[in-house]
Amino acid sequence: MRPPVLNQTGYEYVETPIAMRLIRQTSRDSEHYTSTFFSFPSYGENNQEGNLVTGEYLASREPGKKKLVIVLPIWGASDFPPSLMAKELTD
Repeated sequence: MRPPVLNQTGYEYVETPIAMRLIRQTSRDSEHYTSTFFSFPSYGENNQEGNLVTGEYLASREPGKKKLVIVLPIWGASDFPPSLMAKELTD
Protein backbone atom coordinates (compact mmCIF):
# COMPACT_ATOMS: atom_id res chain seq x y z
CA MET A 1 0.00 0.00 0.00
CA ARG A 2 1.35 3.44 -0.89
CA PRO A 3 1.01 6.29 1.60
CA PRO A 4 -1.08 9.34 0.65
CA VAL A 5 0.93 12.11 -0.97
CA LEU A 6 0.49 15.74 0.14
CA ASN A 7 0.37 18.04 -2.88
CA GLN A 8 -0.64 21.69 -3.36
CA THR A 9 -4.38 20.90 -3.36
CA GLY A 10 -4.36 18.48 -0.41
CA TYR A 11 -3.82 14.75 -0.19
CA GLU A 12 -3.78 12.65 -3.32
CA TYR A 13 -4.79 9.04 -2.81
CA VAL A 14 -3.70 6.49 -5.36
CA GLU A 15 -5.96 3.45 -5.52
CA THR A 16 -3.99 0.27 -4.94
CA PRO A 17 -5.27 -3.28 -4.56
CA ILE A 18 -5.28 -4.76 -1.06
CA ALA A 19 -5.36 -8.35 0.13
CA MET A 20 -8.83 -8.48 1.68
CA ARG A 21 -10.06 -11.65 3.34
CA LEU A 22 -13.82 -12.32 3.50
CA ILE A 23 -15.37 -15.04 5.65
CA ARG A 24 -19.12 -15.69 5.52
CA GLN A 25 -20.50 -16.31 9.02
CA THR A 26 -23.82 -18.04 8.50
CA SER A 27 -24.08 -18.63 12.26
CA ARG A 28 -24.40 -14.82 12.68
CA ASP A 29 -27.11 -14.45 10.00
CA SER A 30 -30.65 -13.48 10.98
CA GLU A 31 -33.93 -13.13 9.15
CA HIS A 32 -32.97 -9.48 8.47
CA TYR A 33 -29.29 -9.67 7.44
CA THR A 34 -26.34 -11.84 6.41
CA SER A 35 -22.96 -11.56 8.11
CA THR A 36 -19.47 -11.49 6.58
CA PHE A 37 -16.29 -10.88 8.56
CA PHE A 38 -13.47 -9.11 6.74
CA SER A 39 -9.82 -8.29 7.35
CA PHE A 40 -7.02 -6.55 5.48
CA PRO A 41 -3.51 -5.29 6.29
CA SER A 42 -3.37 -2.04 8.27
CA TYR A 43 -1.65 0.96 6.70
CA GLY A 44 0.13 1.68 9.99
CA GLU A 45 0.80 -0.12 13.26
CA ASN A 46 -2.54 -0.73 15.03
CA ASN A 47 -1.57 -3.12 17.84
CA GLN A 48 -4.04 -5.76 16.66
CA GLU A 49 -2.99 -9.35 16.09
CA GLY A 50 -1.34 -9.61 12.68
CA ASN A 51 -1.59 -5.80 12.30
CA LEU A 52 -4.94 -6.22 10.55
CA VAL A 53 -8.01 -4.03 10.18
CA THR A 54 -10.99 -6.26 10.98
CA GLY A 55 -14.73 -5.87 10.90
CA GLU A 56 -18.10 -7.39 10.20
CA TYR A 57 -20.35 -6.47 7.28
CA LEU A 58 -24.07 -6.97 7.84
CA ALA A 59 -25.97 -7.01 4.55
CA SER A 60 -29.73 -6.45 4.62
CA ARG A 61 -31.93 -9.17 3.17
CA GLU A 62 -34.55 -6.56 2.31
CA PRO A 63 -34.72 -5.42 -1.33
CA GLY A 64 -33.59 -1.95 -2.42
CA LYS A 65 -30.69 0.35 -1.69
CA LYS A 66 -29.65 0.94 1.91
CA LYS A 67 -27.39 3.47 3.58
CA LEU A 68 -24.03 2.19 4.79
CA VAL A 69 -23.15 2.77 8.45
CA ILE A 70 -19.56 2.27 9.57
CA VAL A 71 -18.78 2.14 13.29
CA LEU A 72 -15.13 2.86 14.06
CA PRO A 73 -13.91 2.49 17.63
CA ILE A 74 -10.63 4.28 16.91
CA TRP A 75 -8.98 3.86 20.28
CA GLY A 76 -5.90 1.97 19.11
CA ALA A 77 -3.52 0.98 21.89
CA SER A 78 -4.74 3.70 24.26
CA ASP A 79 -7.18 2.83 27.02
CA PHE A 80 -7.93 6.51 27.70
CA PRO A 81 -11.39 6.75 26.03
CA PRO A 82 -12.86 3.58 27.57
CA SER A 83 -11.25 4.33 30.95
CA LEU A 84 -12.67 7.85 30.93
CA MET A 85 -16.16 6.59 30.05
CA ALA A 86 -16.02 3.90 32.75
CA LYS A 87 -14.91 6.50 35.31
CA GLU A 88 -17.81 8.80 34.40
CA LEU A 89 -20.29 5.92 34.65
CA THR A 90 -19.06 4.90 38.10
CA ASP A 91 -18.78 8.41 39.60
